Amino acid sequence: MIVSAIADPSIFGPVSVTDELTSREVLGLLRGILQNGVLLCDPSRQLLRDAIAEADAVSKQAGGTQRGQRIVLILQEIYKQHKKYIVSCEEAKWNASNPSTIVDQMIVLHAHLQADVVIAPVDRHANLKVGLSKPVEIVAPQNISISRYEALRIQIASPGKPIDEMNLTEVEEHIGRSVKYTSVLRIYDYRMAVGAKSAAKYRVGIQFILTIWMKWCVIGNTSSRTAELYTVGNIRTHDGLMTVADVKARLETDIVVPIKAVGTCHSIGYVMQDGRRIFHSRGFESKRRAFTIDPGFDALGSSGALRRCLLKADVAAEKHFEQCRSLPRV
Repeated sequence: MIVSAIADPSIFGPVSVTDELTSREVLGLLRGILQNGVLLCDPSRQLLRDAIAEADAVSKQAGGTQRGQRIVLILQEIYKQHKKYIVSCEEAKWNASNPSTIVDQMIVLHAHLQADVVIAPVDRHANLKVGLSKPVEIVAPQNISISRYEALRIQIASPGKPIDEMNLTEVEEHIGRSVKYTSVLRIYDYRMAVGAKSAAKYRVGIQFILTIWMKWCVIGNTSSRTAELYTVGNIRTHDGLMTVADVKARLETDIVVPIKAVGTCHSIGYVMQDGRRIFHSRGFESKRRAFTIDPGFDALGSSGALRRCLLKADVAAEKHFEQCRSLPRV
């Protein structure tokens, strides 16, 4: 599950990274982003480029070569995979606010994207507290590892118990944090449209996820969000073979159309030709991160889990879901 941070570029530079201790704190922040976090940034990602320049300046100082280079390497990786690790403020909202100073920019980012933490040098904390309109933890770079943010990041990296043993608030937070920063939610389940009764159960489980997404998402508005539903045809069931045409019709009639009728978001269904027989794991993909649900979406009802159900942040499934999505559509 995902946490989010706003970082003043200067925390990666010579003013802040003055010793090995602070270097470790900053590196710990960045490694946490790679594991289960995102950095919030301006539309052009200038803040991230400034952070790289700051870290590069550290590497050019006497005795700071290795410290700076380690920080630069991770920042460059984050920049390279910005679609996964960076969430940018919408350009129209950014331009309307027209923030000129670093403090103003961090205030605007939090106002629109709701960070879990703002990390900045101590001398900027007073101005941040005055300007921030929504509650958020403000942390100095030397204290990242002992922050509430870091404790939360570790705690929610992957659920420590099944969904059916969580209360509804816990379930909502785990799922909500997984989908908070995506405008396209991709849902995968190879059995979602194999029977009339089962399709209804899958629809309820999928709708449960979509409702949480709409509540937590801070990207765009309802009309700009799309749920993509992926399944496969030619499936053997107790009643015989479900052909591609059968699955396609049932997916549209029993799942996609009712979801559209509720008005949660725009929805579209895809039936894939799984000649490789790889389409098995069930779950959802949000901003290039994958989360598996075992045994499937039919284990979820309108108020949470109906039976034993596991939610897992699954790095291996990121590639798997990409491969499922690249199967031929029929």
